[in-house]
Amino acid sequence: MKNLFMVLLTIACGVILLLGNLHWKEKTTFSGETVKADAESGSGEEALDVFAETNSLYTLTENWPEAAREAYQTALEEERVFKIVLMGSPAMGVDEGGWSVTVKDELENTFGETVEVQLKSYETTTREFVDSGGHEKIAAEEPDFLIWEPFTLTDNGKVRIEHSHEYINETITAVIAANPEAVVVLQPPYPLYQANFYPVQVNALEKYAAKIEVPYLNHWEAWPDMNDEELKNYLAGEPSAPNEMGHQVWADYLLDYLISE
Repeated sequence: MKNLFMVLLTIACGVILLLGNLHWKEKTTFSGETVKADAESGSGEEALDVFAETNSLYTLTENWPEAAREAYQTALEEERVFKIVLMGSPAMGVDEGGWSVTVKDELENTFGETVEVQLKSYETTTREFVDSGGHEKIAAEEPDFLIWEPFTLTDNGKVRIEHSHEYINETITAVIAANPEAVVVLQPPYPLYQANFYPVQVNALEKYAAKIEVPYLNHWEAWPDMNDEELKNYLAGEPSAPNEMGHQVWADYLLDYLISE
């Protein structure tokens, strides 16, 4: 009886091994055929190409705020255009081939159809901007990434520092209310040679940005010192505004930040 049991057990084990082997062969054969079909159709290769491209583009955002990087990655995954808005005073040079035009062109050339870059230039103070509903209009655009030079120079002598900050906060609040995933970055206007009260305004803006935990792009680091006569070579006109050299140094700073090599 015992011998019969051992024989039956041996046969059962053999059957189990045979069935398992057949199942494995079927599975691997199917997988091989699937891969081959993907290769022949090009879908697998295309998928790898798309992954490589999107991963490469994401790598270029290394200097961005983490929230902006995550939002861009999500947009890539959803195959949705990521909207970048550059906003500020006429010093952007929108109609003169200024820094904003250079930055826009480089962003579009680099990131292609994955981004949409808009330029928004306003000759206004922060108070006039909010009083006229400008903050609501920019919020309605629902930018994913807003880089804003908040009319600090225009406010000079017209709007108190603390009031300017209130209007800045009101604008940021409106933008985030319209798009909770939006990221706002602040930057100063251009420097002026041997200015007096203006640097106080700009320093206050930088401190305010830190207070409300908004990234601040201090492009003044790339310009000559305000008390260095060399700064005059970057400005022109009366009142002073960036000339070609000024726009280039401003653009280069922003591009180093926005496109990581």
